[in-house]
Amino acid sequence: MVSVINQGNKQLEQSAKSNDFNMFLDSFQPYFEDKTIEQYDRTIETHDKKMKAYEKIFQDTELYHAVKIVLAKEAYKKYRSVAQ
Repeated sequence: MVSVINQGNKQLEQSAKSNDFNMFLDSFQPYFEDKTIEQYDRTIETHDKKMKAYEKIFQDTELYHAVKIVLAKEAYKKYRSVAQ
């Protein structure tokens, strides 16, 4: 997921630059879900062990929230620091 953040996303970058973290988190939510589901789909096809880890994320609401917050903070820092 971090590599996806490093690839850049202009919409998230703009959101990070013009909003506080909580507003950014609202923008990040659908992105997080889409990318997590995409990765989950790839995982199903290739690795049972990874699949179990992604299942755990979706089954454990505390873990889901913790992972989302960590990734959103990293994305927020990255997009806030991108030069205009």
